[in-house]
Amino acid sequence: MTSKPRKEGLKINALQALKREMEEKDKEKKEKDSQKKLEEKAKTDPDSLLVEMRPVSPETKKVLYDGFSALGGGRYAYLQKRKLKAPEVKYEFPITSAWEVGWRLQDCVSQQKPENFGRTRVIRDTFYRPNGILYKH
Repeated sequence: MTSKPRKEGLKINALQALKREMEEKDKEKKEKDSQKKLEEKAKTDPDSLLVEMRPVSPETKKVLYDGFSALGGGRYAYLQKRKLKAPEVKYEFPITSAWEVGWRLQDCVSQQKPENFGRTRVIRDTFYRPNGILYKH
């Protein structure tokens, strides 16, 4: 006996797909807008585009001047907060050739689906050690 998918589930899936499409369109629009702003800025002052790193948000900059690094504040807290952002967010373009390999990798990875019948169990049981060293749960 086969069960039919519930209508609510189909609606939810359709809404999630619509939401993803809208988010992708918004992302593309933001990228186009930022590209237009850069082009306008380049026309007025070409030297302004020589900056590699994007400006830091005021909230993050405020963390820089709050506290001492030795106590976990100040520069240490600033660097820890800044480390959480991806290079694509912090920089306009890849600075080194090594960055070009993984630049915008999340765009490609999000499109891939995990395999339903993968060999992860076989690899885990034969490759990783069960005594805790190199063993991933």
